[in-house]
Amino acid sequence: MANLTSLLRDEITRLARRQINAEIVPLKKRWAQQRRMIAALKEECSALRRELSQLSKRGTTVAPKAAPGTAEGGATRRRFRADGLRSFRVRLGLTVREVALLLGVSDQTVYNWETASTRPQPAMIETIAELRALGKREVKARLLKLQEAK
Repeated sequence: MANLTSLLRDEITRLARRQINAEIVPLKKRWAQQRRMIAALKEECSALRRELSQLSKRGTTVAPKAAPGTAEGGATRRRFRADGLRSFRVRLGLTVREVALLLGVSDQTVYNWETASTRPQPAMIETIAELRALGKREVKARLLKLQEAK
């Protein structure tokens, strides 16, 4: 009787394993397929990050598709170039400290912008654009007002 019991138990175990394998094999295939897809997506993401990094190093901005030269509000989108800020400052004969005073930021901030270590926030880019629109006399007059206010 013990022999019949062990044979029955072994047969049930074999059939159970066979049934489990029949269920697991498709899952394993699907799992492997999912892992391949994840690896491909990671590679694509990595490639896009590299491309974005290269574009940002070149100074190219990546913006959503919109009408050229306009932002979401319909206003003109401003660009910022570090060498443009420096050439503006030199052209007007201003020091870094004077530009910082006009913009309401620290000297170090203006230095970081000019060396392209950091970029100004969009609101500050607008302020810089307004300052660039002024002439040498107007800038000097504003500077005198600010220095007197101190």
